[in-house]
Amino acid sequence: MHEYTPEAAQAIESPQREFNHRLMVDWGNNGRYNHPLSDMSRWATRTTRDQALTSTAPEELMLIEGYAAASLDVELAGEYQGLSLVGHFAPYNGRSVFYSQGLSLGVRMYYEIAVWTDNGWEWYRQFTGIVREVELNREQGTVTLHCLDNAERMRTPVSIPPYAMYKDYLVNGYKRSMLVDSSSLIDMAARSAGFSSGPQGWDTAHKTQWQPSNQTWGVKKALEVPFHGSHLPTIGFFDNEFEFHLTEDWEKDENLKWRAEQFRDGPWGNLALNAVPRTLNNHARKLYWCDFSEFYWDDDPWGTTYLGTWIYWTGVNHDETSDVILLQWQNRAYRLIVQSNGGVYGRLTADGRPGQFDSPSMFLPNEPGWYFVGAAFADDGPNGTTRIRTLLGSNRSDIVDSGWALGGVAESGRSGLVTVQNKYALSDLCILRSLWGFSLDIPYQTARYNNANISWGRNRVTYTLRDESTESWELAKEVAAAEYGVTFFSEDGKFNFWNYADVLKLQQKSVKSLSIDDVSGLDLRLTMDSVRNFWKITSKTGFSSPGIIYDFSRSDVPYVRSGKDSRLANFTVPANGQYHQFWLQDNEYVMSAHPDMFRSVENLAWNDHWPRFDYKPYSYINGQNVYQNVNLPIVVRKSDRNWTELKIGNPGPNTVGFVGPNDQPWFRVGGTVVTEDPERTWTYSTDDVAREATAIGEPVGTYGESIRRYGQRVIELGGNRWLQDEFQTRQMLREVMKRYGRPTPVTDAISVPGDPRIQIGDCIDITDPDGLGGLTRLQILGISREIEDGVGLRDTYQVEVIEVPGIGRWDDDQYGRWDQSLIWS
Repeated sequence: MHEYTPEAAQAIESPQREFNHRLMVDWGNNGRYNHPLSDMSRWATRTTRDQALTSTAPEELMLIEGYAAASLDVELAGEYQGLSLVGHFAPYNGRSVFYSQGLSLGVRMYYEIAVWTDNGWEWYRQFTGIVREVELNREQGTVTLHCLDNAERMRTPVSIPPYAMYKDYLVNGYKRSMLVDSSSLIDMAARSAGFSSGPQGWDTAHKTQWQPSNQTWGVKKALEVPFHGSHLPTIGFFDNEFEFHLTEDWEKDENLKWRAEQFRDGPWGNLALNAVPRTLNNHARKLYWCDFSEFYWDDDPWGTTYLGTWIYWTGVNHDETSDVILLQWQNRAYRLIVQSNGGVYGRLTADGRPGQFDSPSMFLPNEPGWYFVGAAFADDGPNGTTRIRTLLGSNRSDIVDSGWALGGVAESGRSGLVTVQNKYALSDLCILRSLWGFSLDIPYQTARYNNANISWGRNRVTYTLRDESTESWELAKEVAAAEYGVTFFSEDGKFNFWNYADVLKLQQKSVKSLSIDDVSGLDLRLTMDSVRNFWKITSKTGFSSPGIIYDFSRSDVPYVRSGKDSRLANFTVPANGQYHQFWLQDNEYVMSAHPDMFRSVENLAWNDHWPRFDYKPYSYINGQNVYQNVNLPIVVRKSDRNWTELKIGNPGPNTVGFVGPNDQPWFRVGGTVVTEDPERTWTYSTDDVAREATAIGEPVGTYGESIRRYGQRVIELGGNRWLQDEFQTRQMLREVMKRYGRPTPVTDAISVPGDPRIQIGDCIDITDPDGLGGLTRLQILGISREIEDGVGLRDTYQVEVIEVPGIGRWDDDQYGRWDQSLIWS
């Protein structure tokens, strides 16, 4: 329910009410709402706002879950500057205020309703979204705007990286730390459309400074890992090596259990990567690769590299000094260091240079808390020197010059490798690349977006496959549906995700009580359709392990690429001393590529699984393929979401290929590959829930007798890719199943006097002592709100019955256990 004053409550609930409304449209599409027709309030004669949860659960469950995209229809009538609104919105009317620039659709708008109180108008936002369609009715002289909420802005595709639990941890009994919290996937979907609870950071700089000469960006993020409940990068790639918390062991140790979980509460209400217990630094390594695709100098060091992340500072000398971020960059390394005494600085080291060069130290406050820390390294080109500065919050140190002219270097197989060290808790890590030095100094925006509220998830998944095509809104809906949560946009335009516990919490409190005299359309019916006490679930898990990501004997030759174009390559390497570039097209299971390649001796036999990253070079001499005893310098780099890059040199005297006698290809690239387990079908019943409750000392409700009373009533769940781990799904379903062990009362839509304060999810109480008896609690899962000149404000609610009158309600004068002296009020 919207916040309100006592005066507003009195005005809304009185018999005589006066409402007003405000419609603002950014026809100029500049964010300033300064177009002559931006304020359209005076012409609005009727508005209808609709928002209802659309359930993805089986229909018979009648469950409050799913998604709720809202719409607003506004009917307008009147004139402006002597011309009817129909004329102004006609696309070819030369007298229209839109004639010179044209009428823009997709522009942002908002709508508010106010009630007159003793203190004047009190306003309540009702809708924020975009204008999707304009409808003209010449005969009636009306214009109707059809608007959709910000769900329409989430039609952009989201890029999901491939990931799965590492098999070497699984076989040793560790799983929890590797699971992906569902909220991180919903966060990923929201972020891709510009909705986030986190910091603005370098987002406004990402993919700016377009370079038309080679169709690339001059400023771009190379790595971004939010750590909002998972290790998934939104930009960049996993390495083959990765370390996790040993949660199953550490939680048993009194000295370690406070940091046993892989994730903890973060700075924005989201989850964040937890620190390892002090001294257990072997488990504080997270390795990623930068994504240099679409950047002007894809892997050259020229320009500026910005390293930054949020850390939870625990105080002076509480935790150890940490190389929070280490980026290997050709012959040099950039580090962001946080010392145990609170000092923050950047460090430059380089091959062939003794010692190191540090930027000026800046010191964290004494108070523990979340702070942004960073460092920036500017390289002025082959003959220029490298300069550094430190970043702390919104402050920046002076720029210092190392005096080191590091120049250009040969290809490096580890260039772009990032090591993240979580001796401190981390959130929202980012690496930004800029074509320019400090002449284009890019500030980090510590202010929050504050346009998303995302609860922690109740579901955890074991794996993801690469997906570049799912719309962000569809992904959010899918993930929320798997755990019976809710995704929607609130009236102020914020993205929201509620888990099932959030929905239950709202049911504990009524925001408003109504008499049956104020309600029309209320009827109750009990149905056996909702009794579902035996659930049959189909789920699938996955894991990752070292494997072969490309085998020349099973796949096409590699590709060569030019911009966005690609074609099959002539997979041979001339003996000209240069590196030759090839590309491997990755499938959705390829998580990372191994950077090393080894030459197999000629007579080494290969089987289906070994060796994983070997080659045999051959040259075509005198009509036959002859094995070449030469080691080829090969750089393997996962530098694009869909591609693995190969750079191959040839120091030998002859052009080499990788096809031997009998036309047998000999070239394999290794990496980490996701493997899907077979689908598994299992069951879970209210009897199981009752046994689990008894085992932990919880009281068992009437659901425990459901199968005995009603028999087994089966429902099948499947077809959702986010139903994966059986244990996680059981935990998630436990609370849901308690409700569906007994018949659930249902009702149709009800109509009540309009109240602009009421929102989706609110609960209202209906009192009807002479009919239904006592008090009936309803939760609102749909609102249709209409205001019309001469008619007023009217609401129609789609509701679900949460609580009906019954024995045992202490403070009910009909159904209380006690006499009148013990009724609570």
